Amino acid sequence: MLISKKKISMKHQALSEYMRSRRQAILGIYQSIKPAVQFVAKHLHHKDGRLLDVGTGEGIIALEVAQEFGASEVIFADVEDFLLVELPSNAKFQIIDVCSRDFLSKFQNKVTAVTCFKAFHEFEDPFQAAVNLISILPHNGILFLLDLTEKGWEHMEQINHEQGGGALLHHKDDLERIRSKGLKLNTDQGIKDFWEGLFPRIPGKCNLQFIGEMYSVIYVAKQWGEVKPFPG
Repeated sequence: MLISKKKISMKHQALSEYMRSRRQAILGIYQSIKPAVQFVAKHLHHKDGRLLDVGTGEGIIALEVAQEFGASEVIFADVEDFLLVELPSNAKFQIIDVCSRDFLSKFQNKVTAVTCFKAFHEFEDPFQAAVNLISILPHNGILFLLDLTEKGWEHMEQINHEQGGGALLHHKDDLERIRSKGLKLNTDQGIKDFWEGLFPRIPGKCNLQFIGEMYSVIYVAKQWGEVKPFPG
C-alpha cells in the first residue's frame, strides 16, 4: 500500500512536535536541579575531564550537565538508545548495562565524573550498580546521583491514579523490582538505609541530602582499592 507524502510529512511533524515538547519538559526538570549541578561543578577536582552519564535516556540533561562541568569528553550510557539529541563532536553513546562486569572493564579509571539522574531506581541490581558506579572512579573522582524521594514516588503514584494508571510506563515495574530486593528505595528511610549503609564498605566520602521530591548523592573517591563485598 502506498503512503502519501502528505501523511509521511504529518507523521514527521507530529514526531518533531513531540520531541520539542519532551525537550521543554525535561529542560524544566533540569532547571530544578541546576543549582545542585552548579554546586558539584565548582567542587570538581578534575577540571576539563571526562564525564560519563549513566541511564542517560534522551540525553538532554546530560548535555546541559556536561556544559556546566566543562567536560572535554562526554559518554552517554544506557541499555537502549533513547537519544533525542544530536551528539556534539566530543560526545559518544554506549549501550551497556551498569550492573555488568563489562561496565567495570570498560570504564575503570577512565572517567573523572559520573552522573545519574532519575535512573538509579530502574537498575536491575541497585547494590551492584552503586558499587560499579563508584568503583570506576579515580582518586578524587565524583559520582553525582539524583533520584526520587518518598514524596517523589507519591507524586508519581498520584499522576498514575489521575491519568488512569498508564501515564508512567515503568512505574509499577520499578516499584515491584525495588520491593523484591527488600531495599525499600521508595521510602526515605529505605534510601537512608541503602546509601548510608553502603559507605562503611567503600573508601570515600558520601553526602546524602533530601530536596523535596528528589534526593542527591555526592560521592568523592578518596583512595584506591577494591570495595568490600556485600553480605549475602
